[in-house]
Amino acid sequence: VFFKVNRLTDEITTLRYIKDMRVSSEVKFIGEYEELGKKTVSFNLSETDRYDFTWPNLSLNKETLVIEPKKSDNLLAALTCENPLEMTVSWSSSDESVATVDSEGYIYAAKKTGETVITASFTYLGKTYSDTCTVYVRVPVESMKMNKKSADLAVGEKTELSAKVSPSDATVRTVKWYSED
Repeated sequence: VFFKVNRLTDEITTLRYIKDMRVSSEVKFIGEYEELGKKTVSFNLSETDRYDFTWPNLSLNKETLVIEPKKSDNLLAALTCENPLEMTVSWSSSDESVATVDSEGYIYAAKKTGETVITASFTYLGKTYSDTCTVYVRVPVESMKMNKKSADLAVGEKTELSAKVSPSDATVRTVKWYSED
């Protein structure tokens, strides 16, 4: 018996069974060859059976996705099983007030910002296989303006800097400040 194993998942991918045999038969000649009498005929025979295994699984093309409110995007589900074309993928959203998903994996963001988990699943031979993608509905920052482009300060002097983030409804408006020296 020979087999191949996927080292990442420890799953058998191919199994090959080889059966070697020696076949012998006693042949009795008749008719015009009757004078040959009985003879033993032997030969070696090797029989190989090979089985390839497909392990069911489902994986999405993205682990996370960021969408703006009222926009859409899509996820692709890759199936591995005996005949993936016969499988039906079910889609769901953990918070439909943030985003919904249709039967083909298209995601539609609501007006509200937030986070939801999109799940794709299918059932094969009585077991359910699934994968998820975290979807963030966010209003992106388009620009940021500072109140000063430069400041010349003497030792010990201070100045105050401020930053204005646009648009005003951007989801993340926090500005982090740092100095290179």
